[in-house]
Amino acid sequence: MHELSNRQKAVLGHLSRAAFVLIFLCLAFSLMIGIAARRNKKLAAGKEAAPAVAASEQVNIDDMIFIGESTTSHLRSRGVLSGGKNTRQVWSSDQNTMSLDLNILNKTIRYPRTGQSMTIPAAMGAERPPVVVLNFGVNGITSFARNERLYKAAYGKLIDAIHEASPATVVLLQTVYPLALNQTAFSEGAETVNGYIRRLNELLPEIATSHDAYVVDTASVLRDDKGNLRADYQTGDGIHLTKEAYFAILEYLRTHPYERKNIE
Repeated sequence: MHELSNRQKAVLGHLSRAAFVLIFLCLAFSLMIGIAARRNKKLAAGKEAAPAVAASEQVNIDDMIFIGESTTSHLRSRGVLSGGKNTRQVWSSDQNTMSLDLNILNKTIRYPRTGQSMTIPAAMGAERPPVVVLNFGVNGITSFARNERLYKAAYGKLIDAIHEASPATVVLLQTVYPLALNQTAFSEGAETVNGYIRRLNELLPEIATSHDAYVVDTASVLRDDKGNLRADYQTGDGIHLTKEAYFAILEYLRTHPYERKNIE
């Protein structure tokens, strides 16, 4: 074999370096293309997700069924929903209140369409509403303050049963309403009980995340600057709400998207 001349060796060296640079540029270009593709994919995903958020902001109150304590039952007596005092959107017991506990699935409501006494899961299976709005926490608040796991377990049990009976129904958890300073239903003062209520509200995002539900912070429109129920939103007993308070709650439901984030 002929030995390469110095000139030939120099040419081969230049070619090798050029090939190395070319390979490096190709790799860099491929990396840039990959990054751009991933970025575009994220942007596209964000654009696709936007309509879902927008849709949740256009809430039709007429699509909602309301279940809860006496403050929920009074949506009917205040006449603020479609049908007024004859609305079919409020499901309550004959006592016009309910308490959340581990026996919640055996408790009955008066199903408005037929007048029958039915459990909540049975009524959900018959109605299959687009949205159900739940509000529990004041009844039994001192027990829940001592045993938070009871609140989470009972709420989770109810939500899971609703999903099983009506899989397409969206479940909304309202934040627990505050009490006014003049309440006398609890031996402990309103400020103490409102502290218990704030703690339950802090648990709601965890419950919602674990059971495929959403938190709506409707209680935020009822509080004064000290965190108590506004004086002008209560009927005089420190617990129950005026028609104006319910209008504020419904407006919040209409204009706020569902969320699982922490309550501030």
